Amino acid sequence: MGERLFRASTLAAIVMALMLVSGTFAPVLAQENAEDLDDSGLYLELNPEIDMSIALEGEFHQFESDSELSFEEREPNSNSDEDSDFLRVFPPDTRQRISPTTHFPASATTFIEGGFSGGFNHCSGTFIGPNVVLTAAHCIFVHELGGWMNNQLVVPGADGNHAPFGYQYAAWGWVPDGWIQTGDLFYDVGLLVLPDSTLGNQVGWFDLAIFTNQTLLSPTFNPGTAGYPADKPFATMWMTTEPSFLDVDDALLYNRLDSYFGQSGSSVWRNSDGYIAGVLSFETDKFNAARRINEDVVAAFITVCDDLNCSFSYAVEQPAPPVQPPPSTGDAPVFASGPDVQRAVDNFGNTRDRTDFPIDAGQVNRTWMWGPGSFSTAIEEPYGNAPDGTRIVQYFDKSRMEDNQYRASPPWHVTNGLLVMELVTGRMQIGDNEFVNRAPANVQVAGDSHPDSPTYAMLDPLRSWGHLPVGSQVTQRLNADGTVSSDSSLSGRGVTAAHYVPETDHTVASVFWNFMNSSGPVQTHQGTVHGPLFENPFFATGFPITEAYWVHVPVGGQWQDVLLQCFQRRCLTYTPGNSAGWQVEAGNVGQHYYRWRYGDAQPHP
Repeated sequence: MGERLFRASTLAAIVMALMLVSGTFAPVLAQENAEDLDDSGLYLELNPEIDMSIALEGEFHQFESDSELSFEEREPNSNSDEDSDFLRVFPPDTRQRISPTTHFPASATTFIEGGFSGGFNHCSGTFIGPNVVLTAAHCIFVHELGGWMNNQLVVPGADGNHAPFGYQYAAWGWVPDGWIQTGDLFYDVGLLVLPDSTLGNQVGWFDLAIFTNQTLLSPTFNPGTAGYPADKPFATMWMTTEPSFLDVDDALLYNRLDSYFGQSGSSVWRNSDGYIAGVLSFETDKFNAARRINEDVVAAFITVCDDLNCSFSYAVEQPAPPVQPPPSTGDAPVFASGPDVQRAVDNFGNTRDRTDFPIDAGQVNRTWMWGPGSFSTAIEEPYGNAPDGTRIVQYFDKSRMEDNQYRASPPWHVTNGLLVMELVTGRMQIGDNEFVNRAPANVQVAGDSHPDSPTYAMLDPLRSWGHLPVGSQVTQRLNADGTVSSDSSLSGRGVTAAHYVPETDHTVASVFWNFMNSSGPVQTHQGTVHGPLFENPFFATGFPITEAYWVHVPVGGQWQDVLLQCFQRRCLTYTPGNSAGWQVEAGNVGQHYYRWRYGDAQPHP
C-alpha cells in the first residue's frame, strides 16, 4: 500500500505492548457460568422483513463542520454518568487502565466524539488502515439525535485530555443501509475516513480477520477489547480480556467482556495475534454483543474504500490443508479398448479443434483452451451413471474430455469435467452423486514452480467468500500464506467485477467475462469461420467458484502480478504483461488433475 504497516502479529508482541503501557496483563480472567443462556444458543431473532443481502450496502456522509473547542478543552458528556444503554460490566469489574498509550496496540485505539446540535456523542474505534477507523454505526448515525453527526473527532491513543499523536476530524462517514432504514443492531458497524494518512502512519493499524466458527468457538480464543468507557475518568483507555466467547452466529459474537457506554465501536480482537473479529455494539442482561466481521462486512468495506480512496488490511482464515499422499500412491489408469474408443476420440478432437485448430494453423494468436494435443490415450474411468459403470475420457493439458454420448446430444455429448472443484475440495467424482474423499490438491495453480505460488487446496475456504458487487474494482490480493488483503494500488489495473452468477454467488472479473464472450476464428464442419469462441460462455469454464484475486508469482522467471479466478472446470489467469492474445490464459488443470489422481503413472500404455 505504500504506507508504513504495523501488525500485532504474535502473542509476544501484543502481550509485551500491553505490559509496557499498563504494567500488568491478565490473559485469563474469571468468567461467569453461561448455563443461564438459551440452550439453543440463539439469543436474538432477526427481523424476518430485513433483506440481509442488501443490508450492508451503505451510504456515505461528508462531514462539513469542525468544532471550535479543542480536545484539550473537552469535558465529559453530561450524560456520561447515566446507566449504560448499550454495554455493561459483569461483576467483578476486570478492566485495567492503559497508560501511557503511546505504544501499539494502544496507539491505534481511538477516542471518538461526534457533535450534534445538543452536545457531543462519545464512542471508541480502531484504526484498520492508514486513514480509516472502524467503529459502530450508532456512533456515526444516531436515529434519536436526528441522523448523521455534525462532525467526528478522532483522537488515537487519547489519555485523559492528552492527545499524544494529535487528532483529526473525519472527512467521511459510512454506515449500512440496514442501519439507516431499520436501526436494527445486526447492522451496527461503520467506518470513518480521515482526510489523510498523517495519524495512521504514526499510530499503526490492526488487521481484520474472517474467522471460522470453529476458531471463534475455541475455549482458548481469548478475545480482548480496549476503549473509552464513560464510567471511568474522561477519555481514559481501559482494556479487558476473557478466555472465550459465549457463543457466535453469522452476525454476532456473544461475550462478557466488561464494557460500558462510550466503548461502543471498540474492536474485539484475538489476543494471540491482534486480528479483529468484531465490533462492540449492544448489551442484554446476560451478555454484550459484538457485530462479527464476516465476508459481507469486508466486501462492503472494500466497496467503501474503492469509492473514498482508503485502504485497510484483512485476512481470511485458511485451515491447514490435509497432508497430500505422495504421487506414488495414485491409482493406475485403465486404458480404454473396444469399438467405441475411436468414435469418442474423434468427438474429442472435433471439440478441441473448434477453438484450437485456428491456433495450430496460424490463423489467430490467442491462448489454447485445450492444448496442442492430448497428452493421454483414451482411458476408462469409473462413473456410476454410465453404461457398465465406466466411461471413456482423454486428458489434455487444460482439461479432461468425457464421452457422454450415451445420454446427451451435441455439443453436450462431450463434456469437460468439474476438475477444479475436485482438486479444490478433494472430492473425486465417480458418479452424478457419488464421490470419493481424498486430500485437496497441494498442486500449484498459476505461475512458474515456486513454494509461494497458490495451490488448489488454498482456494477451498475462498469458495464461501461473498461476491464483489458488479462494477467494483478488483483489488483483492491472495497472499503466499493463504490470507487475503486489499491493495488499493491494484485499482490502476482497471479490472472490475463484471457479471454476477447467482448459482455460485460469485462475480466474474471483467477481463475473463470479455474473453468468455469473445469471438474470432473457430473451426466448424464448414471450415474456419468467424464466430463466438464458446456456444455458451460457461461451456468450457463452468460457473465461478471463487472471486478473482491478484497473486504475485514468477512467470517466465519474472515476478509479476497475475489475476487468478477459478471456475468449476478451469482456472483462468490474466497477465497484463503478456502480449494481447495471451493475456488471458487457461491453466493446465488437465495435467494437474491427472497428477493428483494417478501420480507418476504414465498416461499411455
